[in-house]
Amino acid sequence: MIYLAGPLFNEGERHEMALLAAALEKHGLATFLPQRDGLELASLHGSAPEASALWSKAIFQLDVAHLLACRGMVVNLDGRVPDEGAMVEAGIAWATGKPLVFYQRDARRCFDGDNNPMISGLSPHLPVSEPTQAASLMITLLETWNERQHMTARLALSGQCAQWQNLRHLPISQQLQTISRWLG
Repeated sequence: MIYLAGPLFNEGERHEMALLAAALEKHGLATFLPQRDGLELASLHGSAPEASALWSKAIFQLDVAHLLACRGMVVNLDGRVPDEGAMVEAGIAWATGKPLVFYQRDARRCFDGDNNPMISGLSPHLPVSEPTQAASLMITLLETWNERQHMTARLALSGQCAQWQNLRHLPISQQLQTISRWLG
């Protein structure tokens, strides 16, 4: 199953997410689309405050359970800024070694045409701009993905925190040379 994350706050956003799901499903991949397969907080709006708090917890638990069970994730980054819930989900997917594909047609970006480094760093691939590209890239990633290998690499990166922090004491040119060497 492929988890789809992104904005679901208006008809256009829900339609775009449905197009992504349809492209993946056309390529034989099962999907979890929260607006279709889960609980959507907007549809529960108007409940008593106590009920709203319980619904929020239920939505979180359901979405995290599906995210942990999925094989990969496609994240729709469209919007003035990417959806905050989708970014939390992407962080969970990255931390658990899931392959991530970013989809983005919206040209608005924070940093000279690029996304925030904490977003773009989650995937080694540039965002794709067509649903069929998202499906093709996900299939390729699933064919070559070794979850244990990627989790080991992430643990090794976390062990390098002190090295990364020491970079700030070097001149910019040395910082760039060192980073290039580390990232090979």
